Amino acid sequence: VKVSMPRLTRILALLATSVVADAFLTSAPVGLQAASKKASLPRFDQRRRDCSPRMAKTFGPTDFKVNWMQPNAQGSFGKVFFASQGFAGMGGQVVIKCPVNQKFAMSTFETEMLVNEKLDKSFPNPRWAKFLGRIELDASQIPADMGSVGIVFKKENGETLEDLLLSKQNVAGKVGCKSESGVRPELCKKVMKELLQTCVQLHSVGVMHRDIKPENILVSGSQLKLLDFGSSCDVQANIGINDVSLDPIYAPPEKRIQPQQPGKFDVYCVAMTGIRCLLPSFSVDPRPGVNHKDPNAVTLMQEFAEVDFPKCGFSLAKWQQNILQGRAEPSLKQEVAQLFGGGNEELLAILQDMLMRGPGQRPTPEQALSRLR
Repeated sequence: VKVSMPRLTRILALLATSVVADAFLTSAPVGLQAASKKASLPRFDQRRRDCSPRMAKTFGPTDFKVNWMQPNAQGSFGKVFFASQGFAGMGGQVVIKCPVNQKFAMSTFETEMLVNEKLDKSFPNPRWAKFLGRIELDASQIPADMGSVGIVFKKENGETLEDLLLSKQNVAGKVGCKSESGVRPELCKKVMKELLQTCVQLHSVGVMHRDIKPENILVSGSQLKLLDFGSSCDVQANIGINDVSLDPIYAPPEKRIQPQQPGKFDVYCVAMTGIRCLLPSFSVDPRPGVNHKDPNAVTLMQEFAEVDFPKCGFSLAKWQQNILQGRAEPSLKQEVAQLFGGGNEELLAILQDMLMRGPGQRPTPEQALSRLR
């Protein structure tokens, strides 16, 4: 089991601009074993043939203009390359993700490849980054610590929701909803609706994302696209279920998907993402010296998710009482008073249900969607 440190992208929010790749650069795995010997391609290919209904397009290194010795971004799990396809780049811009020669990295990479192939076959107009195929590389022409396989995605234009929340831009306008003063219930509902619709599609074919958070959401136009399936699993094909990785800020308390109701994991993550959008103080920390981009910073969002909310028995009502009656930051106290002051009862009710401690107490994505107006 690998647990990412708070505020870090586990491996990839890379399918857009170089800003997204920055998150990949800061990835910091915990408790992984020493790098294993180079993973064998035959085993990987056999697994693909066994589990993938249709072989994806396979590219070679000459199909793209790219310097394999100079990745645009790299981290503990892999390397990312921005490349152009075809003569003079007329085939379009792509992002290529290659794993490092490390056992856990190769395992999650295999799962990500299989999941993307399945989704590509199932949904021609995806609500996530467009998968183009796989690439096979010559081991003699790539870094010694890199695997000789890769995943190719279409390079999307846009910014991550994380970057928008941290900026002074009009986040609501970027995602296509009205601007709000103070708390942002419309932004929260818009983001959760989009993500729940994506979950409905993913879960219908057995795919669980398991790492839904602002860093892994691309805002392209007014559409939200889910990124980074490196933590995903396929419960129908029994692939990747035990390769667990999570962000403790957004992951549910059970930490692992439950066999009888695996989709409830993603439901919790969506609600935590909604909470992040709802309260501005959870994105722009009002305390001096707290920088959300600092991996060692302890933010108000982190304190809520990992300490305060669990201490309140996962009860939003008890949490708001503690905030209003305690020594909370003035800006957060003001936002909580506004949120619970009337007019947001339906939103708070659905958030509370999605954030219940027990998976069986949470609604399905379809049930949650039906209640969001």
